[in-house]
Amino acid sequence: MEADVDEEKTDVLTLSQVLDEDDYVLLVCFLLLCICKYRNNLRNRGHLTRNALSSSAGSAWAAFYQGASDLQMINILGVTRSVFNWLLTQFQPVYWPTGRGRKPAMTSATALGLILMFMNSTISDTGLQMIFAQVPSTLARTRQAAFDALISVLRTAHESRIQWPSHEDMQRYSSMFAAKYPLLRGCFAVLDGTLMEIGQPVDLKKQQLYYSGRKKKYCINNVLLFGADGTLLHAEINFPGSFHDSPIARPIYRRMLQPELTPFPYFIISDSAFMHSDNLKDRVVTTLTETEKKKQQEIMATRPEHLRTAVQMINRAVTSCRQCVEWGNHSIKTQFRRLVALPMDEAVRRDYIECCLRLYNLRTRFVQINSIRTVFGGALQTRLEEDPTFDRVQFFFNASMLRPDATNPRKRKKQSAET
Repeated sequence: MEADVDEEKTDVLTLSQVLDEDDYVLLVCFLLLCICKYRNNLRNRGHLTRNALSSSAGSAWAAFYQGASDLQMINILGVTRSVFNWLLTQFQPVYWPTGRGRKPAMTSATALGLILMFMNSTISDTGLQMIFAQVPSTLARTRQAAFDALISVLRTAHESRIQWPSHEDMQRYSSMFAAKYPLLRGCFAVLDGTLMEIGQPVDLKKQQLYYSGRKKKYCINNVLLFGADGTLLHAEINFPGSFHDSPIARPIYRRMLQPELTPFPYFIISDSAFMHSDNLKDRVVTTLTETEKKKQQEIMATRPEHLRTAVQMINRAVTSCRQCVEWGNHSIKTQFRRLVALPMDEAVRRDYIECCLRLYNLRTRFVQINSIRTVFGGALQTRLEEDPTFDRVQFFFNASMLRPDATNPRKRKKQSAET
């Protein structure tokens, strides 16, 4: 038995000594090259080569660009042909400055169409390669260059701005809201938070940070402020999904409390998730929670009938008016489908969201397909036809009618004592 074991050991030693040191190294290198070749074949087996693609002149994009109508352009790119041409004049000098460097593989119009189609859909890279007839390396390089040029143009263009309204704009927005809800004159915007789903982070701490217990998903939270014409007036974006809406909206609270930015008569409407107490009571009007409704009913039970009716009408108007912010959120998410498949990198994700929001404002101002703008703009036009002086009426909503100080029992006792 011991002899057999010795023979086996001898055989093993003999097999390991068949190759000398140089041959052994060559064999290991050969095996590693085979493994790398196999992995590359798995990685590239879904990529399209030039032989499998048509020429750029005969691509699907070329046919679409030549013969598409405005409605088809809106469906695929989100803008009409006139807006596309205007955007192209701003895009071309940034994408390829004249006389600098090599000529890009794709023209400015094709690159702009590529990035607009990318932002307005969840199409895969293979689908884009088939549409634009480009190999993967050229497509990826051009898409990144086109995105950098587009976000640069949108940040400087006045038509895609996201900025706090002036006093004249607030008056115009207030008239638009008041045309449909006369009891809410002074409201110039509606506020709400919206969640956007992302993939599961690898880091455990980020998983806890980005997980939303309410939605049971990993997502990011954004707070958006919409004007009566449907445009975005302010946006706080790319916050972890576990963050509550109210802390994210603190920059908006600060702007509401600055008289030079927001004069006293004007206010915004939101849901009950946002802060609406203390010094913000007359600046942020929210829908009532169930507890607040019960308190209000107890107080109004002893008040005259006409006052109870007025408060009920105001409550219904606030609830109905706040609903329009859902139209804006829905419009952004349905138009820019890339927000459904956001990247994991925080900086890239923030740029994607900013690009979509600025494109939304550009589309609202130029194309004018927007539910908020249609409803409140049409209501104002109808009111002005009935009464040409309607937009100059100086009557503003008093938020204390909705949430009187008497809702607090301590304040009510104090007021009665002082009286």
